[in-house]
Amino acid sequence: MRNFNNTVFIGKVWQHFDNLPSTNEFLSNSRENAKITEGVVVSTFNQTDGRGQMGNRWLSEPYQNIAVSILLQPSFLHISEQFHLNKAMALAVYDFILGEIRIEDKNNKYDFVPTHAQTTHQVHVKWANDVLINDKKVAGILIQNTVSNNTLQSCIIGIGVNINQLHFDENLNATSLTLATSEDFIGERAGTAAASSPAGLLSCRVASRWTVLRLTETPTSNSALRMASSV
Repeated sequence: MRNFNNTVFIGKVWQHFDNLPSTNEFLSNSRENAKITEGVVVSTFNQTDGRGQMGNRWLSEPYQNIAVSILLQPSFLHISEQFHLNKAMALAVYDFILGEIRIEDKNNKYDFVPTHAQTTHQVHVKWANDVLINDKKVAGILIQNTVSNNTLQSCIIGIGVNINQLHFDENLNATSLTLATSEDFIGERAGTAAASSPAGLLSCRVASRWTVLRLTETPTSNSALRMASSV
């Protein structure tokens, strides 16, 4: 395990493992033992027992993709408002994908400066847990909530993004940034917690969306709804 100390709130404490069964499970166990604080990030090169929605396995080729979990404490959200958190996190992953490849937004709402590939792609959120490129899944989100007195006391945000993987099970409608762009994201850049790595950039996107959600007067206000509008 390696510890990284960053200056931003999310990722100020960052624990990176070469191998881990599940980043969400690790954070959950650590939370129960009161060993971690809000904003901690856990990542791994090789998640061997990752989980998706409805208990499905998250299949990921070792050392090719991102597996990240983040602990947040959205106690300002009533349990009935938890979908706003889901929206914010989905949009954070969406922002990350847009920043990594040349994008044509599916609804043509936004202009983004491309940083990589010379072709355009359609990206959209399949609410509220998947992000797709050209209708193929490139990222998934699993949020595990702890509720007390009808408020969300703590949440583990698990995010998996296919970065360099080239081959997927034929039954999976999946893609990766490399397949979509023909760009090579390989090497340590794919899994480290360095600020310029995909994992580091992803955490920055999460921090930005989290800040917007927290600063919104109420989760159901007009500004919150605009922040979480369909993409």
